[in-house]
Amino acid sequence: MPQYYIKDDHEAIIPKDLFRRVQEERKRRRAGVKVPCGKTRHYNKRTCFSLKVFCGRCGDIYHRVAYNYSDEHGQVVKWLCITGHDHDLVTCHGRPISERRLKEVCLAAFNQIIKPNKAFRAKLQRNISHAINQVNEEKATQLDRELDRLQILLVNQSPHSESYEKIANEFAKNQQQRDELQTIHDQQTEEIEKIVNLQKFIDSNSKQLNEFDEHLVRQLIKKITIQETYCDVEFQNGDSLKVNL
Repeated sequence: MPQYYIKDDHEAIIPKDLFRRVQEERKRRRAGVKVPCGKTRHYNKRTCFSLKVFCGRCGDIYHRVAYNYSDEHGQVVKWLCITGHDHDLVTCHGRPISERRLKEVCLAAFNQIIKPNKAFRAKLQRNISHAINQVNEEKATQLDRELDRLQILLVNQSPHSESYEKIANEFAKNQQQRDELQTIHDQQTEEIEKIVNLQKFIDSNSKQLNEFDEHLVRQLIKKITIQETYCDVEFQNGDSLKVNL
């Protein structure tokens, strides 16, 4: 008995764009980060700094080390370049940083972008405009119409005919193009969302922040590179700034 595939016949439980983004994030976390030494470092969900803190000397990640002693702030916790503590690798002398100082760096970075900064806000707007202009809605609409046309032709053809195979191959080719275009669209939508999230954060905070918020680190910060005298903080939208140590 012939079987037919009907696209979008039922309402999705999870929106397609959200599903694709979640799958991409899961894939990214499973894959980890490949560092210059050739090893792959993996995500640890227990801390908001996992796979975000990097060494400015060797490019490897920093890892969290909790010591069995305390100072005036409580238990001593430091982030150290993992290469400098792996005896199988060449020792790196990247600067260690306490977790308390790392939180202060993030807080300082957030407060820098909260300050009245017309140039930074204008750059965000330009980034949004650029991302929107990259979305090819017209091409997507054309492919959708062509897929609908081919699907109708398939329904009216015998599965054993030569025409059926030819139409099916054309359908598969167009479907692949549509999927690739959808992937690009999802990536651009995610990029716009990152910029909008950063813009919302700036607009909703007119006063300087006084307390560290790990949720903001997870949502807004992509990478922190530890140098000898400063940290380079990169936000999810690609913009970065320096915070002195």
